[in-house]
Amino acid sequence: MLPGLEQPVGAAAINATPRAMITSAVREVCAAHGFSGNIAVTISVPEGVALAEKTFNPHLGIKDGISILGTTGIVEPRSLAALRDSIELEIRQHAAMGRRGVVLTPGNYGGQFISGHFHLNGAPVVFISNFVGDAIDCCVREGFTNVLLVGHIGKLVKVAGGIMDTHSRTADCRAEILAAHAALAGAGAKTVREILSSVTTTAALEVIEAAGVGDAARASLAAAIEDRLRRRAAGACDIAAVVFDAERRELFRTSGADAVIGKLGATYE
Repeated sequence: MLPGLEQPVGAAAINATPRAMITSAVREVCAAHGFSGNIAVTISVPEGVALAEKTFNPHLGIKDGISILGTTGIVEPRSLAALRDSIELEIRQHAAMGRRGVVLTPGNYGGQFISGHFHLNGAPVVFISNFVGDAIDCCVREGFTNVLLVGHIGKLVKVAGGIMDTHSRTADCRAEILAAHAALAGAGAKTVREILSSVTTTAALEVIEAAGVGDAARASLAAAIEDRLRRRAAGACDIAAVVFDAERRELFRTSGADAVIGKLGATYE
């Protein structure tokens, strides 16, 4: 195991509650048979190694089997709370290992962009799904000093509007936010209507570019995202963002991104 879990590094990944349950059950059986000697207990999970590959365990440094963390062994795979807890656990692990800089990204698109454009030199990457705000809050609690958010415009445009849970069921104001910033950049009513009728952010961006306000709109979005991120972090850390498009090309970055990348010890190409 990596540092940051309940049990120390090198110990079996069995949390205190199931350990207590196992101990209680063994003592109950011993008492029923009048046995008062010593007992060695071996915990075995059939096909645990294979099962572990389908869990979050590899990201937590749990090797050679599955972890036993709860009371039933039943995890609800669609539980948003469980997913958020797993993300926060990974952030806490990096903090426990002494790291004070981290790259956050919603998912695989971000991972592909990072691997294609960054040399991280050991800076950790945490996949945060839609939990932008919760991940930032956790980084602040754990004392991180440099946080870089890397994501697709379809996710991070919502952050420009102050939306910190980017799942579509929470809020889907992508077109409205893009339209507002295009208007601020000088786009006319016809362009705004076309943006609002766009099905994807890619289509909306094409409309913005065709209207000749792409540079100004991107600058406006970058400033808004930077403001929202800094507000959420409340001055506790340096935080910045890099935003890319569907072709994994950078669209823009916030003004503090270069400084944060440098403090992370990473390089960008």
